Amino acid sequence: MSSTTDYRTCYNSFCCSGYTGSSCSQAICYGTTSCPNGGTCSSPNACVCAPGFGGSQCSDINECQTGTDNCQQNCINTHGSFICSCESGYSMNSNGATCTDINECLVSNGGCSHICRNSLGSYQCNCRDGFYLASDGKTCVGMLLKKVIMVLKI
Repeated sequence: MSSTTDYRTCYNSFCCSGYTGSSCSQAICYGTTSCPNGGTCSSPNACVCAPGFGGSQCSDINECQTGTDNCQQNCINTHGSFICSCESGYSMNSNGATCTDINECLVSNGGCSHICRNSLGSYQCNCRDGFYLASDGKTCVGMLLKKVIMVLKI
């Protein structure tokens, strides 16, 4: 009894490069089989993939994992591409890749009743002498008022 070897089936029953189908006998770009994800046939059994796709099956390339993205902060992989995003407290620059700190203190003093101090990606409210910061983190209350309230509670 002789055995035949199917050279189109590679390790663990995965199809070798350029072949598809349940028995790996259907060549990519042969007959009615077309290249997936917008790829084009350059010759029988060979696809030229669209940008953002690669390999014999024109699979999505995860630019965020390969390091080919140019995102300063966060990278989100999409089908055939990627999108950059910024962390909270930053805004995206017009180049779509780099981020700039938002100075929250420039708009309504950041909601702070006294002093607003901007920091990278955030801000903090502070009070002038004789005042303390209320639990909302923005409102300053006079120390004298605090003492009166404490006396009234007794």
